[in-house]
Amino acid sequence: MKAKRLVINITYRLIHFRKEAITIPLVACTLLLMIGFQQVVWGQQPENQSNFAPVLLNGYKLSGTFGELRSNHFHSGIDLKTGESTGLPVLAAAAGYVSRVKISANGYGKAIYITHGNNVTTVYAHLSDFSSPVLKDTILKSQKTKKSFETELFFDENFLQINEGQIIGWSGNTGSSEGPHLHFETRHTGSELPFDPVIKGYHWSDTIAPAIRSIAIYYPGPSGGIQGASRFEMVADTLAQQQTLPGTIAVYKDFFMGIEVDDKAGMEPNLLGIKNIRMYLNDSLYFRVDIDSFAFDQTRMINSFIDYTAFYNNKRRIILLHVLPGNELPFYESKSGIISPKAGEQYQIKIEATDCQGLTSALMCILEKANDISNTRQLIGTRIPWQTGKRFIGSSFKVEVPPLSLMEDSWLQTGETVTDYLFYLSPVIELESTDPVAFRTNYTLSVHPSVTDSLLQPKLVLARIDTAGDLSFAGGKWENGWVVAKLKNTGNLVVVADTVAPVTGELEAAPATSYTGEQIFLLSIPVKPDFSGIERVNCEIDGNWVAAELYVNDPVIRIDYNVPSTGATHLLKVQLSDRCSNVSERQFSFTW
Repeated sequence: MKAKRLVINITYRLIHFRKEAITIPLVACTLLLMIGFQQVVWGQQPENQSNFAPVLLNGYKLSGTFGELRSNHFHSGIDLKTGESTGLPVLAAAAGYVSRVKISANGYGKAIYITHGNNVTTVYAHLSDFSSPVLKDTILKSQKTKKSFETELFFDENFLQINEGQIIGWSGNTGSSEGPHLHFETRHTGSELPFDPVIKGYHWSDTIAPAIRSIAIYYPGPSGGIQGASRFEMVADTLAQQQTLPGTIAVYKDFFMGIEVDDKAGMEPNLLGIKNIRMYLNDSLYFRVDIDSFAFDQTRMINSFIDYTAFYNNKRRIILLHVLPGNELPFYESKSGIISPKAGEQYQIKIEATDCQGLTSALMCILEKANDISNTRQLIGTRIPWQTGKRFIGSSFKVEVPPLSLMEDSWLQTGETVTDYLFYLSPVIELESTDPVAFRTNYTLSVHPSVTDSLLQPKLVLARIDTAGDLSFAGGKWENGWVVAKLKNTGNLVVVADTVAPVTGELEAAPATSYTGEQIFLLSIPVKPDFSGIERVNCEIDGNWVAAELYVNDPVIRIDYNVPSTGATHLLKVQLSDRCSNVSERQFSFTW
């Protein structure tokens, strides 16, 4: 496949907020990016291909790959480093039109969606700003109408056409981003399924094959999966690309395998994802994994893709070479990785792990059936069938586990304990299990508190109690005599009251220049969220609503006041609301 080259020989003026203007020469920056876009359906690779230009002007260093294993989700794109700074120009990968923008306090922050031909849409997320004045004006009108910084807009091809290589915005650190970078996605336009840009040719420098850390043998639990399973591990040599474990490993009964493996692209410290896994039994392909695409509503199934017990207890991600019954991920050709050994026979196992650039590491071992000396683990509690769910009722609580919300049959023990803590407004609800329960969707916990004050009842929420006795917000709201919460984790929970409003710090204000050269006044106010967090921000200047940015990982309100300076004194009113309707209000004056 022949790729296009984009040669850039310009001097680009980058101007950052609260910094003096700086000039950065970008001389003869030749960047090559080959992304083949495809229409993705289950079990198939897309047929259509397109060549796409670079999306950043500073080259490509990756901090994340498609399908990489994250906490409770798969990564749906690639993360491109921006040198730990914001404000780098972001370019359109190909010609198309702006079909969607979304601004949110969490998630992707500021994101723009461009629809191209061949049923492909590209997504650019965590931006600090958009470049198009028409787009920005349209967004602001929507925000003012809703009186909300968060907004989402959809457009047809007549709204805003985009050329290949056109600056569409500037890189940032918005939403749930944990550091400046550009998140870039390719999606099938019709279904919005994200797919791996690597499939048809996106390449970067990579000389390091995956590092296999360990392999594991699992004897399934009562339901044939991880719940109640016994795990035996063999440590591998992470520096060896090809290795054979010494000796013969005894196996006692039906089992399946797991592999702990990660990857690096080069000298960068970031651990990246694996693209393919192959397991061979006596030289025949027995089980395979291909991480090419998935649906967003399947992403939490990562907790059935890995050994959730190992992740929950030790933050280790052991990939299972077996499919749990509630796992609907489209990564597999066969569902079962169970091997049934026979007495007197040896089995050669070879496991290969391949990264996004085609580099492969392999581990071999010899297994032999022996007399069964393994112990059966006992599970506490009541069995919950994954297909039907179950309901638990106590004297002051109800638990509703819906059908198909689990990855496999799981066991849960419920209880309640009355304490004398004054700020505990219900018994402590104990939801315990021998092995942690992996939920695909929420279960519902309803707790009846010992509160009769109608003014206090709307302030009630559920708190999670950790092993040190510290409390953290778990969710919930008052509904007809109960505090009801949608949860995805078990543990010890109790009803508490949040009666304290969020707090604002002092105003910082200074002239600044936007990325497009506009003179503005930048207002910044640090905030201190209370127990239940900040649900809504409302800011007015001289009685007029203004858009105020506040992101979950950056507790600072920012307002770009782009009204020309007249030397007048203005009044800023900031109102913060938490999830329990506690409201704080503060006024500031500034001259501009």
